[in-house]
Amino acid sequence: KGSVFAVKSQWCENPYCEERAIVVNYVGDLFQLGQGSAMYPAQWNRSVPASATSAGDWFKEEGNSCYKETRYRTAVLRYTEALNFEPHKALKIAIYSNRAQAHLASGGYEAAIADAHFVLSVEPQHEKALFRTARAHYAMSNYTKAIELLESIIQVNPSSESVKSELRRAKQRLVEQSTGAYDFDQIGDMAAGPYPCMDVASYLGPVEQGDPVNRNPGLFATRDIQAGELLLCTKVFEFLYANVDHVRFYNRNSTSFGSTSTLRLSRKIAQKLLSNPTFIAPFMQLHRYSTEIVGHISTVLVDGRPVVDDFLIASLLNTHAFAMSCNHGDAHKYSGVGVCTTPSHVSHHCLGNCSRTVVGDLVIYRASRDMAMGDEIRAMYASPYTPVAERQESLLEMHNISCTCLLCERQLAETHDDRRERYALNMSCLMASMGHVPQNPDTIAAVLEKFCADMESTYSDPPDVQPRFLYIEKLVSLAICYVKARNMQKLLETSLRVLSSLGF
Repeated sequence: KGSVFAVKSQWCENPYCEERAIVVNYVGDLFQLGQGSAMYPAQWNRSVPASATSAGDWFKEEGNSCYKETRYRTAVLRYTEALNFEPHKALKIAIYSNRAQAHLASGGYEAAIADAHFVLSVEPQHEKALFRTARAHYAMSNYTKAIELLESIIQVNPSSESVKSELRRAKQRLVEQSTGAYDFDQIGDMAAGPYPCMDVASYLGPVEQGDPVNRNPGLFATRDIQAGELLLCTKVFEFLYANVDHVRFYNRNSTSFGSTSTLRLSRKIAQKLLSNPTFIAPFMQLHRYSTEIVGHISTVLVDGRPVVDDFLIASLLNTHAFAMSCNHGDAHKYSGVGVCTTPSHVSHHCLGNCSRTVVGDLVIYRASRDMAMGDEIRAMYASPYTPVAERQESLLEMHNISCTCLLCERQLAETHDDRRERYALNMSCLMASMGHVPQNPDTIAAVLEKFCADMESTYSDPPDVQPRFLYIEKLVSLAICYVKARNMQKLLETSLRVLSSLGF
């Protein structure tokens, strides 16, 4: 209430009613004006109390009040208004320093650095300005620069515990970023809280992006990789949590995201890009599965701002948004939604060679199979246990992918007689197992052994082409029988059969 905006748009008729409305096609076309600026209507000026030392000082105190109330963007506006009244040198330095902190709190890291740099140009050893610059670089993952700034503060003020603590954090992040050496126990502790936001760095391991010009934009191994190795560990680019952002966005029945979540996440990303043009290049790395997704976000400034295409952001989110979980007691399993940049280039394969884990706002990829240098990193975008027709429909609808892998090819080629034979074997095994009461482990093991052998005879391809999903659970049950019978030799053999039946 009471805010004044300038809009680079025309009044237009609302096609749905007789009222008038303003259409804002790009978020950068909306400017919030502060009192004292050239475009601010003089008749809307607020009166500065006579008791105030000066207009600049009064608006500064207004900004301080807004900051204490966590209204950070309004605080930025009030500090800007204070500067419009040309305050004296000492007050000007204080205002710039405070505005840097307000920018930092609202996610405007580049603006925070710019304001702090002004202070440092006048007072090079200004501790708050140095500290706020370091924190802004930390937030932008520029850990080397953050360490350099924090160490310069320590040289002047070696007793500052807050600076020492920040320096330890920055050094730990730099190790994570460069080596992938994470304290996963600590990450687990952070994930235990509601709406976890991990204080860790992103790491890109032995993988690199392919050549998008030749339509090969996937991720590829830069050396031989062993199963279990960490491929990449990355923070999400941006995210929402349902209860925090006051939006219910996940439809449990259709397992899809609602338009409200896409709109709010799109708005959040647009603000992030508008405030920090440095983030535009990473965001534009999101893979476009369809040539129908058009648009561009440019770092070229127009009226001091980058051009941010809201429609492009929304289109990319429709393909790349994924569910995140949190541990709030009342939250649904899927209570967050986020988007990642580098992982968007991981291709789909129904059998995959890597696994993905989402912990809070952290996405972790590990190799699930050995890979040779040059192999493409591939993940399962749909469960291979799902019937092939349903799986292909889901891939096409959600990711615009038409899968032509060998597994899909073989499953699509299966006849009705093949499926009927396997169904009959399943029913026969079930009836035979139910006929033994009380159940004897050795007797049940014999039934399961015969069933697995009969099912194996229905396959013509080896397990690495067509894994035995249809009887993998029976193999696990067979292993449990041998545990109960205390037959360790058979247990070991069956455990290896479980792995080999999945193509390992």
